[in-house]
Amino acid sequence: MWTLTVAHGVELDELAVVIALCLRLDIHPLGLHLRGGRLDLQVEDSVKARMLASYLRLFGMAIHLSGSACRPKALSPRERELLGNLSEGLQLKEAALRMGVTETTAREYWTRVKEKWKVRTVGHAAALWPELDTPADPQQDGGSPDLEALFHSLVR
Repeated sequence: MWTLTVAHGVELDELAVVIALCLRLDIHPLGLHLRGGRLDLQVEDSVKARMLASYLRLFGMAIHLSGSACRPKALSPRERELLGNLSEGLQLKEAALRMGVTETTAREYWTRVKEKWKVRTVGHAAALWPELDTPADPQQDGGSPDLEALFHSLVR
């Protein structure tokens, strides 16, 4: 995942430019955070992130691009179960009850999810969920490893 940061002075005009360019370049941000005039935009595709950064620089915006082509770490089965429950809209306490664990244990699972996927909110993790939800062991679901997904992760 790549993070594109517009360091300062982001107002409605600049935000409109960013959104318009995302639409024009067919970029679907995984997250967009605007705080105190600073804009952080998370993008999965490194080529599109670099292209967007180049265009925004043409508009005079100071851009910082950081990221990695590495996929976030796979979640354990219990972390996946918790994230699935939270993605359905359950509160942490409700998810813990459904899973048959204490709220403290559920909170520990959530902490691990945040660390592995570098997210802060359930909404951000839920947005990543469909693309990054892979078992820690490809054989654990009884199927063979997805070779096409493995190929694409290597050539990114």
